[in-house]
Amino acid sequence: MAETPIAASLRRHGLLSLPRASTEALLESQMRIGLFGGAGSVPMLPTALCPFGPLPADTPAAVLLADHETFSVALVTWTDRGPEITERDSFPMPGLDYPSPWEDLIYLAAELAEPLIRQAAGACFCYALPAVPAGRDLSALTPPLRISGAEGRLLCASLTAELAGRGVEERPLVALDDACAALLAATVLAPDADRCLGLSWGRDVRLSLAAPRAAIPKLTGPGSDQGFVLLNTGVAGFTGLPVGDADLIVDRDAGDAGKNLLRKAAALPNLGETARFTLLKGVEDGLFTFAGGRALLGLTHLSFEAVDELLRDRENGLLTTLCPAPEDREAARGLCTAVCRRAVDLTASALSAALRLTGGGRAPCAVVTGGAEHTVLLPMLRQALPDVALETPEDAVLIGAAAGLLRNL
Repeated sequence: MAETPIAASLRRHGLLSLPRASTEALLESQMRIGLFGGAGSVPMLPTALCPFGPLPADTPAAVLLADHETFSVALVTWTDRGPEITERDSFPMPGLDYPSPWEDLIYLAAELAEPLIRQAAGACFCYALPAVPAGRDLSALTPPLRISGAEGRLLCASLTAELAGRGVEERPLVALDDACAALLAATVLAPDADRCLGLSWGRDVRLSLAAPRAAIPKLTGPGSDQGFVLLNTGVAGFTGLPVGDADLIVDRDAGDAGKNLLRKAAALPNLGETARFTLLKGVEDGLFTFAGGRALLGLTHLSFEAVDELLRDRENGLLTTLCPAPEDREAARGLCTAVCRRAVDLTASALSAALRLTGGGRAPCAVVTGGAEHTVLLPMLRQALPDVALETPEDAVLIGAAAGLLRNL
């Protein structure tokens, strides 16, 4: 069968379908290296939190959620009807539109959280952005946030001190990311699943799993063979994947060349730009009409939202408008589908590797959050993982973060 022009362009520029079996095996090996504390590209960071256990009824937990846009708080209580979420509030995230000192972040957290913490058994700070965990605490918030004076500061410790200055009695505070919260939500909302994962797929790609403490050689000391540990895999740092011409441009522009290749290949902002460069290569290869090619050459940025609109056949989408001719639209859809398919295969490989690492399971469940669950990527991911229940419950991060606190009081 003759190769289509779209397939020839993809092959010429290195955007080939991902070899799932070998990618899964390589990801699993990198995860195992991380469990031993080796210098792999998937660090496997333990949270010092237990992922399983009963949830005390009628015991409120305060949840503080920081993402790329807002700082939100809520009170979560388990009742006989399930988790009940009340007293929501939010404020724009400092350090995003303008640089902010560490003290402003702590002041804002205390302002929003103080009324809730006075009612709660404790609080969980959940972060849906790149950060450096430190056991049950958080030691750094990394770009795109611009928070000065954060070096060497622990967020939960700083917040505890701020609240103490306001006369608030000290209560337990823990920190975890939104992928870990998604896993904890899976343990609550899918109790029959024998393996649970948490996936945050949006501006970044974060994956969490639970493993027996005895299976993590780098955790030593008294009681090190007891119970399960919740881990942030750090899978965004994986580097063992083939790169094409568009990937090299995205990698160069990111400022950390050769690192975090999974993030660059699958995170939504990078997917938009990878699609743009792939379309431009298609213009070079003559896949578009003169008018369509000229319109695409005028693009200086492409969001994943525009790619999603094209693949969902939204008539007023940016790429649909730029490519009104049927042949241009077909070429754009074919190239963008290939970009998304590779990202899906890579994410599916990471999930499969995590399940293999933890023993597979007969009825695995993964809760997906972060934004990709609202796009064309979720049905593609479900097709790639037919044996895994991919759930997208409302308020999963809030529910999981509360469970993470209440199980570790």
